[in-house]
Amino acid sequence: NDCLLQQRYNAFFPFCYPNTFGQGRWGPTSKDSFGPYYNETKYRWSSYSYEGGASDSGFVANIPATSVVEARNRVAELKQDQWVDQATRFVRVDFTTYNPSANLFGHVEF
Repeated sequence: NDCLLQQRYNAFFPFCYPNTFGQGRWGPTSKDSFGPYYNETKYRWSSYSYEGGASDSGFVANIPATSVVEARNRVAELKQDQWVDQATRFVRVDFTTYNPSANLFGHVEF
């Protein structure tokens, strides 16, 4: 049982999320839609492709780049909806910037 320590720390961590890395790349993953009480299917599992043929899948939250106010509102919404919680195993952030004086794009993934 991967949750043997749970009782010892139950006051601090009331839920146990066992290690799943031994069961494949990421182990079993829930693809069930989730969200806050007022919209339980707000966030849906999706697959997407990159330029060059690579693909990935997961729960994707796009943050608008057209307005700082809209971006902050979106991040606040994700925080309020507990989009990332103690069961989250992986978060990836991608963004692209453009430097017009050098005519160069930069793409960052972390």
